[in-house]
Amino acid sequence: MTIRRRRPTVAVLAAVAVIGAVGWVAVSHLVGGRSSAAQRTSVAVPFVTSVPSSSPPGATAAVTAGPDGDSSGVPTGYVDTAAGARAAAVGWVSSLGTLIRLGPIATADALRAVTSARVAEATIDRFRTERDQFTTQFHADPSQAIWIESPLTVTVTDWSPEAATVRVWSQLVVGVPSESTVQVMWRTHTVVLVWEDDDWKVDDVTQVEGPTPQATPENLPSSGTEFEAMSKWTPAVLAGSSVED
Repeated sequence: MTIRRRRPTVAVLAAVAVIGAVGWVAVSHLVGGRSSAAQRTSVAVPFVTSVPSSSPPGATAAVTAGPDGDSSGVPTGYVDTAAGARAAAVGWVSSLGTLIRLGPIATADALRAVTSARVAEATIDRFRTERDQFTTQFHADPSQAIWIESPLTVTVTDWSPEAATVRVWSQLVVGVPSESTVQVMWRTHTVVLVWEDDDWKVDDVTQVEGPTPQATPENLPSSGTEFEAMSKWTPAVLAGSSVED
């Protein structure tokens, strides 16, 4: 199967594309109808919280963007600001591994919580199909997948109180414990969100590969079993949120 750099679809989809011993979520959709006027704010991956009430006098409170809740470990609960939209896009990207490893019922519940009503059911159906494909290709349950997607940088390219477009550059470590090689790739997600039910919901996603840095030839790869425990750790960008509890 060839690598699909960009695949337009009719809804937000999560598809497991398998190449040899590698699988990854290819969540893609045509993104259109957004203004070219953009608020560009390239920043480090955010998770911002309020300064606790026990903080020393004079401490400055950070802006609370979210998340303040979760559905089966997938973050929810963002504020209706550009910072909230930015955090929601980062939360989506960092939770793709969780979505792959969840069981069918929990996945459906989580997807209904984080995607718009327009695309939720189509996204759930596609996840079910691709989980079956993963099992067929890898002879393993998706719950055993090694999937660590780490957002590296993020920029808001369009924002209003009703909709936002956010781009996230991430590094993906992916494989299964039974394989001798776990692979890494870099990709850029364009996430379109809508404000719905008092939260930012994913409505469209497009992915492209890269930009990809040169690998260091001196680094020797580790086996799949060495990544197994790490894949169950809380994403660093969500540490301190309700997702960690």
